[in-house]
Amino acid sequence: MNQDPHRESPVGHAGASLQDAVGAVVLLHGRGGSAENILSLAEEFYFPDVAYLAPQASGNSWYPLSLLHR
Repeated sequence: MNQDPHRESPVGHAGASLQDAVGAVVLLHGRGGSAENILSLAEEFYFPDVAYLAPQASGNSWYPLSLLHR
């Protein structure tokens, strides 16, 4: 069985509630980044009726191995 290391990770939220939003934007951080950091980007293109969601990668990385690892 394939295990998902991100399954229990928190999801950051800004903007409208999911119940009231007319749409949603999912923001994904890069390696070493954080949900909190990428969520701050929503301020640059903020629309009040939109929900902004940012999942946090386990260990701040979506992939467990370096791209240089072979």
